Amino acid sequence: MKTINEKLADLISLEGKTIVITGAASGIGQATAIRIAQANASIVLVDMNEEGLNKTKELIASYTKGKVHTFTLDISKIEDIKQTVSNIDEATGGFYAWLNIAGVFPGASTLEMNETEWDFMMNINLKGAFFCAQQAAKAMLNNKTEGVIINTITTTIERPGPGLTHYIASKGGVEAMTSAMAREFGAQGIRVLNVSPTMTKTKGMEDQEEGLAIAFGENPFDGYGKELPLRGKVATPDYIARAFLFGVSDLAEIFTGTTLYADSGELLL
Repeated sequence: MKTINEKLADLISLEGKTIVITGAASGIGQATAIRIAQANASIVLVDMNEEGLNKTKELIASYTKGKVHTFTLDISKIEDIKQTVSNIDEATGGFYAWLNIAGVFPGASTLEMNETEWDFMMNINLKGAFFCAQQAAKAMLNNKTEGVIINTITTTIERPGPGLTHYIASKGGVEAMTSAMAREFGAQGIRVLNVSPTMTKTKGMEDQEEGLAIAFGENPFDGYGKELPLRGKVATPDYIARAFLFGVSDLAEIFTGTTLYADSGELLL
């Protein structure tokens, strides 16, 4: 437990700790890897996109004295998750935190949505997040690590839009899962919390032009930004990354079972 005499730099430092980040090949995951590296952590980058992982590894190499590992993983496949977590545990000698950032955001009309679209969303956003968190918690408990698990949800749980029923359902499930896990693992010193971003200007989001149009209309970032109370400040990946950095650091030592909203005041609307 830190005291008032601890230096701020020590509270935010992650030196000597290993942080695992899924979805690390681009967007919020990549930005988070950069911020975590700046706090001097050793980092494990996880994603399906091997080329993107290597790019992120290059980007963070100059920021951290710690080791950087990369692992390719499809988080919709449970056995692959189990094997990858085991491999990470062996390669690192145990990790301190697991950040569940990987996810998908395809839009679909509720009336036209088919089973394949529903299952694709749930398999990655909910099932994948659950089994990653489950296996991370098992590794932490086996290693007697008082660690941190952070899941990614969305402000659209509170402010839903059309074309997002399956997405909101998947992230609502993650929100409930976080509360249950925080209650279950708190006695072992494991913190579990959410980061909830507002719509964030990532390449992945921009590539989802059709889905964004269903939910937010044409020119979604411009129109959406004008509504936001905080001077129309549309989120960038780095804004969200700072929330993950706070959550995983000792600045958030007493935070568990709760949500860090990075939303430019969206929930005031």
